Amino acid sequence: MARPTFHAVSLSPPPGFLKLHNTVYEFQFGFRKYHLTVLALMEVIDNIYQHMDLHEYTIGIYLDLQKAFDTVNHEILLYKLDNYGIRGVVHQWFKSYLTGRKQFTAIGQVHSEIGTSSL
Repeated sequence: MARPTFHAVSLSPPPGFLKLHNTVYEFQFGFRKYHLTVLALMEVIDNIYQHMDLHEYTIGIYLDLQKAFDTVNHEILLYKLDNYGIRGVVHQWFKSYLTGRKQFTAIGQVHSEIGTSSL
């Protein structure tokens, strides 16, 4: 099977699919119409102010998850896609894309060895 080229357009499910099947978390921001990521920040700030008004302590932990996709267990991801109704050819397409991916880490002039993902 030829390795498919991954395009961003494939990341968007059919309009309303996830909402119709009740699979989107209430506080999922980004990748949803009218749920911009800036609204997530506004939600956090509002929550902090509410607790400050009650004289409660708040703490925030912020993580840069820009490369989080590479840390996802691909078997679990494929299982969840299947549960959300992504099956057949489209599921095989994701599986093919996730299998045998080559990656490495580079910091300045230092590079790790090339690793290959597997399922």
